[in-house]
Amino acid sequence: MPFGHKLAHRLALLKDRFVHAALLALPVAAFVMACEKPLPTSSTGGTIADLVISPKNVTLHLNDTFEFTAAAFMNTGDSANVS
Repeated sequence: MPFGHKLAHRLALLKDRFVHAALLALPVAAFVMACEKPLPTSSTGGTIADLVISPKNVTLHLNDTFEFTAAAFMNTGDSANVS
């Protein structure tokens, strides 16, 4: 029965390798996930004080389309994201 013993021994060694690889991968994955800082979804710098939409006047014909541009400015003087 040496073949069965060798096979069991090989499988045990493979299992041991997978356990070590999983234990090593866990802190590596945690480190990689911690490196990315998520973007904030809301502004924390105050309120919007001014909203500028350009152009001010547009003449459109029937079924015409036009894209406006908007810019928001906070009460701190910084620009804000408008979407």
